[in-house]
Amino acid sequence: VDRINRLANSLLWLAREATPAQLEEIHLGSAIEAVWVNLAQTASTPQALRLDIPDECTLNADPSLLELVLRNLLENAQRHGEAGEILCRLQGSVLYVVDHGPGFAESELPQVFDRFFVGAGGASGLGLALVRHVCSATGWQVSARNAPSGGGEIRLDFGESLVIPTAARLTTPSQTLA
Repeated sequence: VDRINRLANSLLWLAREATPAQLEEIHLGSAIEAVWVNLAQTASTPQALRLDIPDECTLNADPSLLELVLRNLLENAQRHGEAGEILCRLQGSVLYVVDHGPGFAESELPQVFDRFFVGAGGASGLGLALVRHVCSATGWQVSARNAPSGGGEIRLDFGESLVIPTAARLTTPSQTLA
């Protein structure tokens, strides 16, 4: 029932304009942690999430749209990460979400954000299509590639909506969540 509700909600989001309703200052690391806690409760295989994001880093965004994007990216990494650690790393204004699964087939990379795309691994859905839709509406840029260390890597550039204090740019704490 939950999966059907999520699918119906995803289709509704794709059918309408995903313009931000309200902008708030959101702590990026805390937002990722909150989404991860909810996903970890329903996961069939325990995985760890490592955050390399300055504590002071904030984002001016619509909370519901940010939550939707983060949930889809983390759920995708969780599903394809083969029980390995998932990394969320911030460099400049770019958030990298990296899993340690098989990665993307090179020939499929241009299509992974298409609605109902079915890859060689048989996975299909709306998650990444919804991410691209929201990113287009908010001015964020999203792309996919294979990580140099293996696995899939999603790159999400928040652009001007990300605020990183100068002191936080010098040191980035790393923490791991189970």
